[in-house]
Amino acid sequence: MGRPCSAICWFVTLVLLAPAAGAQPPTPVAGDARPVTVPTPSGNVTVSYASPRDTLRTFLSAINAVKNEGREDLWPVVLDCLDLDTMRVDPDSFLAQQRAQQLLAAIDYIRWVEFDDLPDAEALAPGQDTYTFFPRPFSEKDQALARRFELDNEHIALVETAPGRWQFDAETLFTLPSLYEKALQKGTLKVVEGGEFSSVIEPYVPEALVEGRWLEVKYWKWIGIGVLIFIGVVLDRLLRAIWRGLVVGRVGRRTGEALAKSIAMTARPIGMFAAGVFWLLTIHLLALPETAHQFLRAAAAVWTVLAGTWAAWRLVDLGAEFLAARAVRTSSKLDDILVPLVRRAVKIFVVAIGIVYAANALNIPIGPMVASLGIGGLAFAFAAKDTIENFFGSVAVVLDRPFEVGDWVVINDMEGTVEELGFRSTRIRTFYNSQITVPNATLVRASIDNYGRRKYRRWKTHLGVQYDTTPEQLIAFAEGVRELVRTHPYTRKDYYQVWCHEFGDSSLDVLLYVFF
Repeated sequence: MGRPCSAICWFVTLVLLAPAAGAQPPTPVAGDARPVTVPTPSGNVTVSYASPRDTLRTFLSAINAVKNEGREDLWPVVLDCLDLDTMRVDPDSFLAQQRAQQLLAAIDYIRWVEFDDLPDAEALAPGQDTYTFFPRPFSEKDQALARRFELDNEHIALVETAPGRWQFDAETLFTLPSLYEKALQKGTLKVVEGGEFSSVIEPYVPEALVEGRWLEVKYWKWIGIGVLIFIGVVLDRLLRAIWRGLVVGRVGRRTGEALAKSIAMTARPIGMFAAGVFWLLTIHLLALPETAHQFLRAAAAVWTVLAGTWAAWRLVDLGAEFLAARAVRTSSKLDDILVPLVRRAVKIFVVAIGIVYAANALNIPIGPMVASLGIGGLAFAFAAKDTIENFFGSVAVVLDRPFEVGDWVVINDMEGTVEELGFRSTRIRTFYNSQITVPNATLVRASIDNYGRRKYRRWKTHLGVQYDTTPEQLIAFAEGVRELVRTHPYTRKDYYQVWCHEFGDSSLDVLLYVFF
């Protein structure tokens, strides 16, 4: 009995240890959208094939773990992303692994993969069973790259080979060698042996900086981040100096000190915007891990959007000041009104565009936010009723032009000189030097007496003569005054009154009613 028991024990032990000895990472079955997590030293690899996004994420994470960390056990996960059955290629063959490496090299050159731009299971259209990753028909950059490669039928696409299971299609695998060779012939594809394909800098970095890591990021990449920040700051300072030295110096001599000061104020946001654009264009060269790349790219994008919005705001002010200076020299007052209105309108547009781009940089969906306005649209309309009325009041004032900037007006019980016409209100400077703000909606319904539009100014007074003046003298005196009115170059000749008007307390009063 001893030997059979020993044999049974050994058999049970081998059965229990067999999975551990030849362990393979778990793989989701077709139709099962639940992801499976495989731990690695640099982070977990999430295995899922439920959508083009999941398959591409699984492929890139697994093959980079194979190449960078020696995780040969993840080759089955990599190859499960390829439709090898249709191609009739053995998954254990060298050809299968070669196609996977060529696919990684092609993807790394084409562009940095933004997984949020790829469709997940919920974003797929009903009945959609294919997705073209490259060249995308709506992308000008992809089409330009395709023309540069002189592509025939080479492409990268994914297909749903089974319900809930997406793989790179067989045609992609057939044409991969041609796409790979064309990339190599163009001299653009640099393969780092045992490293990451996407980095063209790493071959020139000392080995100690490549092997060492801190927070799962290689030492040389930390140094690269510092170098990029330093170059961006230098570019910012250089552009500021050039802007102030060349633009401000030349324009200031022609336009005056005030406009030159405004031009100088635009130097800082323009320099910051240039630094942000530089970071956005160069950060992919470091081939950072996905999380670090997305964080730094989002930070650079927000920086660029804020700096660009600030620069646009300053440029709008600069353009408005230039146009206002030109408007002062013209005889028309309409441009004096339009310049401030256009200035505010463009500023509102700049801020709106900045908000949209900032939300896009932070991956905040704008669509649901805009759609939610429809739910509260009625409440918003009631809340903004006065604002909307004032806005259309300003439009009516601009179109109807009952007054212009600088006119002396009387609006209801308010009298003064028009200083500024805005979107919401009009500002009037009274003759006792206070400022009255009149809502534009009031102007639509109010009676406006515009003294600034008078062709002549009226003057009414009485000229007193002594009571002992004879009638003949009084008639001659009045006629002499009329003759002065008729011969004066600045008086109105078709309407004036000079008559003996009334008997005053100490004189005969002659009315003088004249326009000049």
